[in-house]
Amino acid sequence: MTPNTVTTGVSSTPAPREAWIDWIRAVGSVGIVALHVVTREKVKRASGIPAFDWWALTTYETAARIAVPLFFMVSGYLCLRRCAKSESPGYAWRRGANILGIVTFWTVVFSFWVMIRAGNTSPWRFLVEAIQGAPYFHLWFLWALAGIFFVSPLLAPGLSRLSTRQKLVCGCLLPMLVSLDYALHCQSGQRFFFRSSVVSMGLPFLAYTCSGYLLGVGVKQGWSRCWLAIYVFGFVGCLWGYSFLMNQDMPINERVAFADKWVFHPFAFPVCMMSIASFLLISNSQVIATKKMPPIVARLARDSMGIYILHPFVLDTANWFNLLGRRPNALIGVMVVTIVVTLGAWAATVVIMKIPLLRKTISL
Repeated sequence: MTPNTVTTGVSSTPAPREAWIDWIRAVGSVGIVALHVVTREKVKRASGIPAFDWWALTTYETAARIAVPLFFMVSGYLCLRRCAKSESPGYAWRRGANILGIVTFWTVVFSFWVMIRAGNTSPWRFLVEAIQGAPYFHLWFLWALAGIFFVSPLLAPGLSRLSTRQKLVCGCLLPMLVSLDYALHCQSGQRFFFRSSVVSMGLPFLAYTCSGYLLGVGVKQGWSRCWLAIYVFGFVGCLWGYSFLMNQDMPINERVAFADKWVFHPFAFPVCMMSIASFLLISNSQVIATKKMPPIVARLARDSMGIYILHPFVLDTANWFNLLGRRPNALIGVMVVTIVVTLGAWAATVVIMKIPLLRKTISL
């Protein structure tokens, strides 16, 4: 199997499975869980985290923050590539409609879950907040993804006509331009970045979506050392930038929010650089392309959407039983809670997949 195998015409023979996609999905789903474990620790106890735990949490978050951009890039590679090889937009529009149905269903379910825990919400309120660009904290990804599927058939024909060099340049440049726009947005003091409604929610992520397609089909050469150097530079930049901003003279909660806004947003410069470099490293990895994929990784990749949707239930339950990422310390605790929550969400996914009426709510 070779990475980035693309045919020039429509063929009845399905393209060979590209292992790097499953690796991104499998590792990315674990990364999302770890990210939410970390952010809960920071939000709930910002004023009482020892220095060692701060560095542990920041390192984990730095490693996990690329998961969301990579998921958009993989979606763009798969969807836009298929749209580019077909004149019919039906495939992408059906996927978009399916995702809208899924996210609406889980928006209602999570509203009942929050009602049970806090008693101060309703399904109607959750839907209204989603329309206003503020859905339940992790469901925004599905709302954004649905919109991206709807517009993909409009973008694919033009993107497919670019030359190889143009694809490389545009694939790297598009996310960085949105990153620059985000930096200007932060500097001006605006509160929301394209989150005024459900329609605008996914607009910035079109850059990552298009980048995934352009780099996936347009980059054939290795340049592995270059991508690795960019990734390391971004990683070190995240750690340094977070440390610098956390030492500013302001209340601790404001420092955390300020540092997160500038360093750990999906379009912060370091995260943007690491995401592009990681995608190129993984998609062009000869090791991944030539080694047989472990069955557990393939299965985890297949169930990644279910794990993404269901893991907050498991994480809330784990926290209720005092299984927290701070014990015995953040370095060990985050790892333990991430493993427990991932396995719990995976088990729930396997069970739901066996129920015909619910199977379609956690898979496409």
